[in-house]
Amino acid sequence: MAEVQKKTGEETTVPAPAMLENGLTALDQLGMDLAELRKEAIEGKKQQGIEKDWIEDDEHYIGIDDANRSEMNVQFRGMRPVSSVQQPFSTETYPTRDNSPQRSTAFLNITRPYVDAASGRVCEMEIGSDETFFDLDPTPIPELEEEANAEAAAEITLINGMTLNKSELARAILDIADERAEKAEK
Repeated sequence: MAEVQKKTGEETTVPAPAMLENGLTALDQLGMDLAELRKEAIEGKKQQGIEKDWIEDDEHYIGIDDANRSEMNVQFRGMRPVSSVQQPFSTETYPTRDNSPQRSTAFLNITRPYVDAASGRVCEMEIGSDETFFDLDPTPIPELEEEANAEAAAEITLINGMTLNKSELARAILDIADERAEKAEK
């Protein structure tokens, strides 16, 4: 048993966490197991090349390719450095006014418009622009539902002396709740 001192100075006996065979507590062992699973997942992503594909896709979305990487001068998550850029296959050069060879590095970015159009289409299909985005229903109260559907309901007397059928009152309350829910949707 482990002894714990409280701030008040009195001693309290608290059972120590159960130790496993390897000398760790169950919580420590769980933490180590989760860390190992995380490490395996990260290694799996690296081996499959998923991160590389995602970075390339992101670069194409913002208009960066190997030919214009040095001109973009932007800091982008995971962007490959200019020194690791492999030269494109074509070695054809075009003279400039000062007769120094220069190549075009124009990147026709057609990725962004297509991705944005597809994203907008998916949002339009999911949300819809002509409809309300949500529905409101009154909170169901089982006792009221039972009373509203009961055939032989008891009579109740209100404070002002009026006498009402319990099932009629329950139906009136449910109707009011439905009306307020419809009004709140608008």
